[in-house]
Amino acid sequence: MHGSPANLTVGTESGNLFRYSVPARASASVSVTGPASDIVTGFARVLPDGDAGGAGSAPTSMLVFSYQREGVTIAASGVVGIDGTAFRMFVDAADDGVQTALAIANRTGSPITVSFELLEMNGSSSGAAAVLTLPGEGQDSAFLFELFPDLPSGFRGSVPISAPDTIAVLGLRTRYNERGDFLISTTEPVSEASPVTGANLIIPHVVDSGGYTTQITITAGEATAHSGVLALFGQSGEALDLGLPAEVSPDPATIQ
Repeated sequence: MHGSPANLTVGTESGNLFRYSVPARASASVSVTGPASDIVTGFARVLPDGDAGGAGSAPTSMLVFSYQREGVTIAASGVVGIDGTAFRMFVDAADDGVQTALAIANRTGSPITVSFELLEMNGSSSGAAAVLTLPGEGQDSAFLFELFPDLPSGFRGSVPISAPDTIAVLGLRTRYNERGDFLISTTEPVSEASPVTGANLIIPHVVDSGGYTTQITITAGEATAHSGVLALFGQSGEALDLGLPAEVSPDPATIQ
């Protein structure tokens, strides 16, 4: 949290720095363990040998974390690294107990101040803003209601996130279920540096019925309005009729 190395165990080795080697077109996986009695939070950095003056390039990386209680896995989710200086993320503090949390890591060696603004669904400002100061190579996480103590119940909207230098950002969607289990899934923020194109966007997996539900969120960039059609397809390419109800948010953000 404060930029200090965290000593963990990978296989039979303990420490905070571990070598990796991945052949071309191959993958490698390691499991990390820490003290059984303490919760350790922080962030991981993958450093290719090229950073040390040798030849090499950064591999594609993903982290999967899981939560167990009394030997039963309650939640598991994946994290893909995304960094930049400006992001936008959908946030939810719904009446059914859903809460949004954010995790921020400072990639630089100097302290950095991260700014947040709370926007309504229609893009207008709620008047709420917050800042979070991270030490050099530090990390922190907070629920939305911790950043914005006056957050109204049932709020839905978006949060622009900005910093003067490179940060890594992750969204977490959390909820206690009816049995009191703490469920966690990850939500990816949108980098405002991503180019705007007219290409179709594909969401490769939609699940409905049998206990499953799907929520689709569409977020417009800071200076760009969007309109179009949301089309659903089955596994064989046929039109998928899920009886999607009209859900209209305050203009101009609408799904029909």
